[in-house]
Amino acid sequence: MNVESVLIWLQTFVIVIVFVVLFANRYRERIRVKKLVKEQTQTLELESAMLHSIFESAPDVMFFMNTNLEYIRVNKAFEQMFNAKAEDVLGKTTANALNLPPETAANFNKLEMYVLHEQKSTVSEDHIPLPDGSMGVYETKIVPMLDKSGDIAGLVGLSRDITMRKLTEEAFESSLKAKTSFIANMSHEIRTPMNSIIGFSELALSDTKNPKVKLHLSRIMENSNWLLHIINDILDMSKIESDKIDLENIPFNMEELLLQCQTSVQNRAIGKNINLSFVTDIPNDNRLFMGDPIRLRQIVTNLAVNAVKFTNVGGVYIAVKVVESIGSIRKVHFEVRDTGIGMNKTQLKYIFEPFMQADVSITRKYGGTGLGLPIAKNFIDLMGGTLEVSSIPGVGSNFSFSLTFETVTKKSQVKSILKDLKTLSAPNFDADILVCEDNDMNQLVIQEHLARIGINPTIVEDGKKGLDEVEHRKNNNLPPFDLILMDVHMPIMDGLEATTKILALGVETPILAMTANVMYNDIETYRKHGMIDCIGKPFTSQELWTCIVKYVDQKK
Repeated sequence: MNVESVLIWLQTFVIVIVFVVLFANRYRERIRVKKLVKEQTQTLELESAMLHSIFESAPDVMFFMNTNLEYIRVNKAFEQMFNAKAEDVLGKTTANALNLPPETAANFNKLEMYVLHEQKSTVSEDHIPLPDGSMGVYETKIVPMLDKSGDIAGLVGLSRDITMRKLTEEAFESSLKAKTSFIANMSHEIRTPMNSIIGFSELALSDTKNPKVKLHLSRIMENSNWLLHIINDILDMSKIESDKIDLENIPFNMEELLLQCQTSVQNRAIGKNINLSFVTDIPNDNRLFMGDPIRLRQIVTNLAVNAVKFTNVGGVYIAVKVVESIGSIRKVHFEVRDTGIGMNKTQLKYIFEPFMQADVSITRKYGGTGLGLPIAKNFIDLMGGTLEVSSIPGVGSNFSFSLTFETVTKKSQVKSILKDLKTLSAPNFDADILVCEDNDMNQLVIQEHLARIGINPTIVEDGKKGLDEVEHRKNNNLPPFDLILMDVHMPIMDGLEATTKILALGVETPILAMTANVMYNDIETYRKHGMIDCIGKPFTSQELWTCIVKYVDQKK
């Protein structure tokens, strides 16, 4: 064999080897790819099986729709809920596939169209008839289904049965309503006799000269007012729990409000022989603050009374000052500091819990309902502030908060509450007043209160007789009453109906609600019926006179 033949043979051998190697590599690659494809297929099948299992076994209703709003996939829960087989639903719209009330079907279609066109998710709550004939409450969420390019490809829906949750909520609301109704009724029943107790005690206290009798009457008055304070706290807490607190936004004089707070706390401090320092720094810029003066006075008074109650040595320091003034906006900082028993960190955790004291021993020693601080905190929260507290056992406590108020220029026609209170020590009126009151004892108290300011009222026991009195004067061209004090709850005709019918006669006499029913939006209800003001029972002579002076001129 020559060299040329050998070279040809070697060349052929190399080519064969190369082909073999290439074939082997390709074969191995095909095997690898085939194995990879098999693994991926198995993974996809497993994931698909898992998703299918989850989709079908989900307790919530699930469905998919295309862009024509036709069902392309529904789960078992969907079939059970609507008592329909998947094959009868697929390819159809909601209106054609399901036996729903027209209103419900139209609502679903509206939601589907919204998600399709706006490409935004939405949630609705619907009452849906179930196969057993009952009604279920379902919360449905529909979201857009997008393809890889971000275009809308259909919709995905999920409906959850919230029937039990709604029933629980309704049961809770019903229970809360029953509780608040009970509190309202009990408040009315308690306040009505308390009006007589406080009224007769005050009248007797002003008449007697006997020191011992005065002392006994003073104690009756003090404990009656304390009982009234407890009732008010329970009512306020009930309002807070029911989310029924509506804050007023009316002009008021901050300095006068704070002076009233000081007056209401002063005697308590004197009785315990402790100092009470009340420092205010409100600029005298002839402006009134806008807000809820009754609630604000209650906040400051509650904090101050609480500080006095737990202080036996030293005193209570109350500071109120404007810390920021921008245009008509005023930011006011309130601080109540005492040298009382103080609290540790554990006790501080519970002081804002309703009906809770720092500990049981404090409840036994100092008394109280444990509602003052929770009420103050809730009112401050509603006003946009935060009640902060720091305390050291045996050293004292510090409560503080800041509130922001809009202010308005004081107008000459705005009456000064403080001035009225000062001038009402011995007021005298020349007025003709009608009193509609069904309780005998309250009739006597009101008559005596009015007699002391020169008024001999006309008293009737129900709204119908009150209407007759007004109508008689109108029909006989007699002077109308200067003022009408109208109880709300009366037999034959209640105060609301009587007020409506009196105003329908074209009579312009001011009508004031005089009632023990002071829950929730009662005052707003009275106003809607034409009553321009409200006197809450029980009331003192000062409170009655202060209200009357707004609408009846005093003798000059």
